[in-house]
Amino acid sequence: IDKYLKAGLVDTYRHFYPEEEGAYTWWTYRNDCRGRNIGWRLDYFLVSESFMENVSESFILNDIHGSDHCPVGIDLK
Repeated sequence: IDKYLKAGLVDTYRHFYPEEEGAYTWWTYRNDCRGRNIGWRLDYFLVSESFMENVSESFILNDIHGSDHCPVGIDLK
């Protein structure tokens, strides 16, 4: 991810929530990690800086279960 960010792409979630902590998109099934919110943020929406003006929101739907990952998304203007 660092290479993409250094190349000029924007992490849409961090753009809107630069100080947010505990915003994960993946949890191992072991030791109730999801229930304890011990995870990693593995899923991203990256866009070019010029396209960022079209993004009105970025979100993580961590209350949706069914996988070890949760959905992520963006809203466009």
